[in-house]
Amino acid sequence: MKKLIIKIITLNLLLLTGFLEARSFGYIHSIKGNVVIETNDEKNLSLVAITGRKINDGYIIDVKDASHCDIYSNDKRTFLRLDPNTKIKIVESQNTREIYLLEGSFYVSNRNPEISKETFIFSNYAQIYLTNSNAWVSSKNLFFDQIYSFGSKLDISDKYKGFRYSADYTALI
Repeated sequence: MKKLIIKIITLNLLLLTGFLEARSFGYIHSIKGNVVIETNDEKNLSLVAITGRKINDGYIIDVKDASHCDIYSNDKRTFLRLDPNTKIKIVESQNTREIYLLEGSFYVSNRNPEISKETFIFSNYAQIYLTNSNAWVSSKNLFFDQIYSFGSKLDISDKYKGFRYSADYTALI
């Protein structure tokens, strides 16, 4: 009977750990300068970014002047390099990964097509669906976004005009 109880408790702990891990998008791989992570839990903290710190669903990463930050997703599919004066929000669900560019610019590499999770970028003027893609996205201009595709397919929709564009070569879009 005692072994059965221990097995049940162990199974419950493993399941609970799996559910908690699902809320984590990734982690800080490297930083230079001043980077702040704003949590979205009941404490609503602003944490100084350190190498290895978890980035959970809904967290906002704010890279200050003369700084940059590299982030990897836990599944190693998505790599982000955030430029100075950049703020993003990451929303992770079971089927999708959404990166909201609130201000600034960043580079993204989205690899490993065996992972079925779909990845999207939302900026001031564009919605971008990433497949096996590399791109740099900037929302620093008040009237348009700058998007550079590096030889991989991107599907881009303009939020306001309904314009849709696909690129599979290096291009400024």
